Parts: sequence; structure tokens; C-alpha cells
Amino acid sequence: MPDEMRQATGALGGATRWANARPGEAADAMAKAREALRQRYLREADPDGDLPPEERERKAEAMRRKHMARMTYERLKRQRERREAAALDAAAELERELQGETTAQ
Repeated sequence: MPDEMRQATGALGGATRWANARPGEAADAMAKAREALRQRYLREADPDGDLPPEERERKAEAMRRKHMARMTYERLKRQRERREAAALDAAAELERELQGETTAQ
């Protein structure tokens, strides 16, 4: 399935899910998701449980920040690539139009 179709399908599923949610359900679900992610980072930061709690929390937070920074980087990279592709398409279209005007004269 092309990326655009996957994205649209995911967006539709998410919109449907939250459109049918009861009041407060979204906040509860997000709190559970955030806590689950926090626990995952804590396990990854200290798989053997050897670190003091403060150090484990510090490392887990650093891992979370790294993950968010990576997602931001990838999003910006995709946006730049799309802009560049659109500019190339526009330039090619303009070139075709100009070629058509030259041959028509």
C-alpha cells in the first residue's frame, strides 16, 4: 500500500476512534499511553535495574527527548523533500509550457 494510502487509512481510523469516544476517554487513553511509553524508556535505560531511581529517570527522559528530536528531524526532512519535488515538478511544467509557446510561434 502506498504511503499516502497508509497515512489516510491511519488518519481515518484515528478520527473514527476519537469521534466515538466518551467525554474524558481521550485524556485517559493518552495518560495510559504516556505512562506505558515512560515505562518502556525506564526499562531500556536500565534493563538490569542497577541504577539509582534518579539516574534511571534522567536517562529515560534523555531517551524520550532523543526519540522526539529524531521524529522532528524525520518530519522536517520529509517536508523538505516534498517541497523540493514540488518545485522540480513546477519547473518541469513551466519548461513544458515554454517549449509549447516556442514551437507555436
